[in-house]
Amino acid sequence: MANRVEPDSADQTTTTPDRRRGLRLVIALTIRVLVVLYFVSTFLQAVLAGLFVTGNVGMLAMHEINAHTNLFLLFLLIIAAVLLRWPVGGPGWPIIAFVLLAVLVFAQTEMGFMRVIDLHIPVGVLLFGISVALLIWVFTARFDVSRRTVRRRG
Repeated sequence: MANRVEPDSADQTTTTPDRRRGLRLVIALTIRVLVVLYFVSTFLQAVLAGLFVTGNVGMLAMHEINAHTNLFLLFLLIIAAVLLRWPVGGPGWPIIAFVLLAVLVFAQTEMGFMRVIDLHIPVGVLLFGISVALLIWVFTARFDVSRRTVRRRG
């Protein structure tokens, strides 16, 4: 082991911020991709519900599968938000936002299973609006980890 070369302290101080920045970019890209998928899934929910209501009964099964997909995407978003917060020092509020959204989607899914349509449809519209807001957020926000905030561009 005498041939092993130890990096000096200057190398360590320059690579740590680079790794952190690289990780931040990967996590930010992951969050963007997941939010786009969540938006598409939420939009598809409305399409599938509309097809079911117009008489295509087979779409109800697809609507159910997509509801589970929607919830799964939110769990992935929660994990990504946690990774943005702790390894790279990003903001903590996306964790809370995604957890609350997952609770709302879970409640929405249960209302659908119980056929509580009077609440199921308006909450679905609300969820679609939230998905649009998230889509706007991920493409207008700059993930600035050094200040522990997410700032708008411009």
